[in-house]
Amino acid sequence: MLTEALPLLSPHCSLETSPLDPNATTADRQQHADDEKAYKEDSATYVTENTAFLAAMLVWNKANDMALGSILLRLTPSLQQQASNSTQAETGLDTLENQYGTPTIPTVYKDSKKQLTFASILTSTLLHS
Repeated sequence: MLTEALPLLSPHCSLETSPLDPNATTADRQQHADDEKAYKEDSATYVTENTAFLAAMLVWNKANDMALGSILLRLTPSLQQQASNSTQAETGLDTLENQYGTPTIPTVYKDSKKQLTFASILTSTLLHS
């Protein structure tokens, strides 16, 4: 996220710091006028490019916030705490995947026990029907 203002840089920096000398020659005045015109054009380009960049950042941030919120809403409270430290949806998913992406032996045992229990209930129900 953008945290600081971008500086207005131009190759025509003399305009930013020093006014035109009243005793300047015609050539100096022409150079000053050319520099001023170029500075204004550079400034307009800078503002246009940075406005587009900031607009794109706002759109991206909104989409990221919506995705992260959607992920967090679907998690249990304990998992929400782990994933809520992330500021990006991708980071939140990576955190959860790294921790829970590979089943542990107790998890596999518990899941297989549930499946066996369900299978035995289903079998006894079908046999008694």
